[in-house]
Amino acid sequence: MTTILTWFRYITLKQLQVQCKGCGSKQYITRMLLGMEPRKRIPEESRRKLALLGALTSYRVAEKFGKMFGWAIDKMTIWKSVQQVGAGLNFALDENEEARCEADGTGVGITGITKRVNELKVLIKYKKGGGVRVAGIDIGNYNGSGSVRVMGG
Repeated sequence: MTTILTWFRYITLKQLQVQCKGCGSKQYITRMLLGMEPRKRIPEESRRKLALLGALTSYRVAEKFGKMFGWAIDKMTIWKSVQQVGAGLNFALDENEEARCEADGTGVGITGITKRVNELKVLIKYKKGGGVRVAGIDIGNYNGSGSVRVMGG
């Protein structure tokens, strides 16, 4: 038996084994049929989905989302997925844009909050021909050094 993480949850499968008629050697083919590397428990497709979930929110919240949908996945599995998928990403600068950007708070308060605790944060990227492009937007602390989460490209 072997355990593999699918889209929905961990499942246990029987290991399919074939034997060569010529030399008599045996080989497990379950993971090969699923397009997985030997001894891996998480297929690349599931790992990418976990990494996306971990990139969009905190690992603790991502773990709670997983439990809501029946996944018995801990936050360290999500963290490892983010690290492994992230290591394979190649980042490059857009040829039509300069290698500089600016991030700042807008001073725009959040509707429904009487105290000015949070504000809208914006990240802009400069274009080579002039002008800017909004590269990210987030809500952060008004007084602090809140981070801007880059969304989109």
